[in-house]
Amino acid sequence: MRIPSVTMIALPAVTMLALDGIYLTATTAWFNKQVTAIQGSPIQLRVIPTIIVYVFLLLALYYFVIRVNGTPFDAFVLGISTYAVYEFTNYAILSKWSPITVAMDTIWGGVLFFLTTLIYNKLV
Repeated sequence: MRIPSVTMIALPAVTMLALDGIYLTATTAWFNKQVTAIQGSPIQLRVIPTIIVYVFLLLALYYFVIRVNGTPFDAFVLGISTYAVYEFTNYAILSKWSPITVAMDTIWGGVLFFLTTLIYNKLV
């Protein structure tokens, strides 16, 4: 088994965080509206669980795509599938979860994984 290089971990991590930061900044008002409608108060970010989420997103991307030299399309399928599980679970159990949010965030998952892999492949 090959030990991953720092580049194989750090580059996708920095790329994913930067891209997701842009998306989350652009969609903060939308998600705050959704969350406030459900819990009666705006989003209050918990840092440790947020870090854990990104660790698992990056683990999945590394293991299923980067480690095996997968394509950006492979990454898109993984990302859209991962985000769809989260979004459709919310839609199934939260009566005020919007189908627009489901579509928007599910597609973003695919785009995020696709772009992260595309950038990684171009730079490595």
